[in-house]
Amino acid sequence: MKESATPSLFETDNSLENSLAIIRTETALSRFPMHRLTKGQEIQIELKNRGGAVYWNVSPNSKYGQPGQLAYKIDTLIVNRRIEEAGRPVPKIIRLGTLAEIAGELGSSSHNTATIKQALSQNATATITAEISYRTGENRPGEKGHKTLKAIFSRYSIIFTGESLPDGQSADAVYLVLNDVFQEILNNAVFRPLDYDYMKSLPPAAQRFYEIVSYQIFAAVHHGNPRARLLYSEFCASSPAPRYAEFDQVKKQMYKVHRPHVESGYIAKVSYEATTNSAGELDWWIYYTPGENAGREYQNFTGVKKLPRKSKKSGETLVEDNLALPLDESATPKPQSEEKIPAPPVEPEAPKQIAPDAVDSPQTLELIESLVKSGLNRADAVRFAREVPDVCRRQIAFLPFVEKFKTSRGAFLRRAIEGDYGPPAAFTQAQEQEAAKQSAKARKAREMFEAAQEKARNAHYERFKPLFAVWVGERVKILENGHSGAFTAFLEHEREKLQSLVRSPLADRPMFRHSIENFDNPEMRADRFAAWCQNEGREFGISLPSFWEWDATENETPFQN
Repeated sequence: MKESATPSLFETDNSLENSLAIIRTETALSRFPMHRLTKGQEIQIELKNRGGAVYWNVSPNSKYGQPGQLAYKIDTLIVNRRIEEAGRPVPKIIRLGTLAEIAGELGSSSHNTATIKQALSQNATATITAEISYRTGENRPGEKGHKTLKAIFSRYSIIFTGESLPDGQSADAVYLVLNDVFQEILNNAVFRPLDYDYMKSLPPAAQRFYEIVSYQIFAAVHHGNPRARLLYSEFCASSPAPRYAEFDQVKKQMYKVHRPHVESGYIAKVSYEATTNSAGELDWWIYYTPGENAGREYQNFTGVKKLPRKSKKSGETLVEDNLALPLDESATPKPQSEEKIPAPPVEPEAPKQIAPDAVDSPQTLELIESLVKSGLNRADAVRFAREVPDVCRRQIAFLPFVEKFKTSRGAFLRRAIEGDYGPPAAFTQAQEQEAAKQSAKARKAREMFEAAQEKARNAHYERFKPLFAVWVGERVKILENGHSGAFTAFLEHEREKLQSLVRSPLADRPMFRHSIENFDNPEMRADRFAAWCQNEGREFGISLPSFWEWDATENETPFQN
């Protein structure tokens, strides 16, 4: 008898079709962070033009403090469940139960009525400033649309046991009174299903991760994609959670978040791929292979069994077609029980082999040695030098300016090459200092050259100016004897020049007085005659070089700048 084949991923038999406790939550506000899920001091919750929000800010009430982990559990497990049970349209007033009943429903002995009351007050008094858009019309067949919300509001008010209800009666338990903005959202926004019991079993950070990643996991299963993906920075913004720049810290942080989902079988494998944002900051794509419980969840939500995508060529299951990522977190699978369907084994991609007969250029060999001297193992050094030589040279240049290595110098260099890290602050500062030093050096050289040039000009002037005056005087005599019209024009120009100096309001100034008293000086006359030749003299066909263009003697050349 032929043995039955092991069920494929997301294909379940009747014994696994156990009905889930489904809770449907709105998708308008739950996408955005509301609570501080890490212990410690308050954090600012604010998004600007990211995650689908033009603006999102949550301001806690100083009397009650910022909504924390318990407030988050109450909101997602108690409040959302009561809203789900109330039906549509959602009523204005919703009964939650007594403080003791709420504590018991949360299932933790550490929650007493005082802490429950405090957490409820935190939720009720937190003010949201939002400018977002959200989908509407799920409950109206054939109608799909969007609404825009731009408001400052709190979601609901709390009436505790013994306080007065809106109708004047005394409250027998804790009640919510929904504010108008929140009630309108609940009655119009699209809702999505989540596994209530699974959420309840998770710690706060892992539960928030489930709320965020379930969008992508559901879509991956629905479309038959082998993986879903989530950007690390977007997870941090939506949680909210601290964002780290070092992969070791990122992996440690996310391991704690991923672990419950890997152990439960919701996620089968987690992988990372380094990237950068528009500002050049290091980020990571996190890839998730859906586990068998993700398939079971999809089936319970939709009533449809999903099979993995098939290869068109062979018909074999296409589980993963690109598992070899730059950074990889090996997820430890939970031991399979008889009731669970094991995921098909994933054949690991063979590591790239370095051809032993590869001929490297002298530049590549030199780069390999530089990487090894910088602390990198030789295998990685050969691979990186061949694949990304420019990145290697850049990171080697940055390395001396890294102030501290959290693991080892070589490990840091490997991560820096894989992520193509930007320059450290000390490198940038050193570059700026070197640029300033070179600029000062060039400026000093330019000043020395200009001083030497000025000195040479002065020496040339002192040596040849008297000779130039004699030479010009000879030209004037030639003009007087051979070109009476031009000479007369020059004498008229001289007379007008002298009169303009004498009549000038500045005639008493030393410079003008010197020019008047030495008007007949041969050197000054030579300058004026040369200037006249350059202008009026051209009308008579006369030209004369200036002093700086003049060839002083047959053995001298004009002064060169």
